[in-house]
Amino acid sequence: MAKGRFKQVFLSVALGFMTASGGAMAHEEGKGPHGGVVKEFGNYHLEAVKQDGSLKFYLLDGDGVKSASVESTGGSITVAGGGGPKVTKIESGKFSEASATVEGQKAVATVMLKIAGKAQTVKFSFK
Repeated sequence: MAKGRFKQVFLSVALGFMTASGGAMAHEEGKGPHGGVVKEFGNYHLEAVKQDGSLKFYLLDGDGVKSASVESTGGSITVAGGGGPKVTKIESGKFSEASATVEGQKAVATVMLKIAGKAQTVKFSFK
């Protein structure tokens, strides 16, 4: 098999695997109970609300409807916006919500949380 063709096949298989497994490819579910954007987050959903220079994240149940909490070994929120990337640490313990500051209108927030020894990650974009 030619080198270029191998690369095409490999990338196609890798993309297909990520899509089928739900890897880092979380999809939007719509509006959440707090009026924010909801995305899948492992066995849960995470809602992000941007308001007045802050981002608030709420853990929701598997249906993305009710508030939830889970035992976590920590994580982080990384926000890339007008002032450059900023990282907010999420402490170990019971997790149900977290917040971070954001500068400017446009921002990308990546939330990573370790649940049952597995890192769950989701990305939100705000325009």
